[in-house]
Amino acid sequence: MLSRRPTLALAAGLAAFAVLPALRLFSDDVAIVPIFPWATQAIFGEKEVTIGGSAIVDGMAGAPAPARSNKLVTVKNDGRVVGDAVSGGLVALKNNGVVTGNVLEHQPQLALPAVLGSIKTRAFKNDNATIGLTDQGTDPLIGTKFKMKDNQTMTLPSGRYYFTELSLDDNAVLRMAGTTTIYLDGPMRLKGNSHLNENNECVLLLLSAEGPSQDMKMSGDSKAWGGFYGMATDFKMGDNAELFGAVAALTVTLNGTSRLHFQSAFRDTLGFKIDTETTDPTKVFDD
Repeated sequence: MLSRRPTLALAAGLAAFAVLPALRLFSDDVAIVPIFPWATQAIFGEKEVTIGGSAIVDGMAGAPAPARSNKLVTVKNDGRVVGDAVSGGLVALKNNGVVTGNVLEHQPQLALPAVLGSIKTRAFKNDNATIGLTDQGTDPLIGTKFKMKDNQTMTLPSGRYYFTELSLDDNAVLRMAGTTTIYLDGPMRLKGNSHLNENNECVLLLLSAEGPSQDMKMSGDSKAWGGFYGMATDFKMGDNAELFGAVAALTVTLNGTSRLHFQSAFRDTLGFKIDTETTDPTKVFDD
C-alpha cells in the first residue's frame, strides 16, 4: 500500500477519530466495567433514545438488546426493541411500539465520561500518515476530512486516526486491517450501500461532534460494524441502514426500516479492553 507523506499528520485543524477492532471489555484480571455502556446495552442515549418507523433493535442469534436512556426512551409506530427498555425517567410506548422485555422507569442514571478533550489531543498524535489510496488511485484524506466517493474500496492499516469528517458515498467500502481507533471531531455520513468496517473487525469510533450539522447519520442501505461512543453527539439511523454493534451517544434515533443488531460478544471476547484503573473509553489502547 502506498503511504502518505508524514507532514500531513500535523496539518492545521486535525480532527480526532479513533477505531478499535478486536477489543475486550475487560482485562484478564478484572471484571466487566459496569459503567461502560455496551457492556449491557445495545443503545444508550444520555438524553433520549427513539425507536420509530419500523426500526428494530435486536441481538445477534436472538439475544436480548436493551435500550437505555438517562431521561426518556420512546418506542413508537412499528418500532421494536427486542429486550428491555430502561430509563432514568420515563419509557413511552406509542401507537404500535413494542418492547419484548421489561419496561423499567426511574432507574439509576449512568454517568459516562466525555471524550472531547482526549479526541482533540489526537490531532497531533495519530496514524493519518499511514493512509494510502483507494482502489481507484485517489486520496481519501483531504486535510483531516476522510471522504470516499461512489464505488471506491480501501483498507485502513491498524492504528489510531483523527478526522474532522467521515463520509462514505454510495457503494464505498472501508475495511480495517486490524485493531483500529477512530477519533472523529466532526460529522459522519454513511450513504447508499456504503460499508464501514465491512470485514467486521471490532471497531470503536470516539465521537466529539456537537450540534445538528455535526451529527452521525447512516442512511440508504449503509452498513457498519463496531461500537460508537460520543456523549455530546446525536446518532441517527434511517432508511434501511444496518449497524452490527452498539451505540452510546447524547441522543440515538432509529427510523425507517433501520436495524441495530447488538453484538453481545463485545461483552465477552470482542468488547473493549480497559485497564484496571480506568473506565474511560479514551484510555483503551492509549500509549
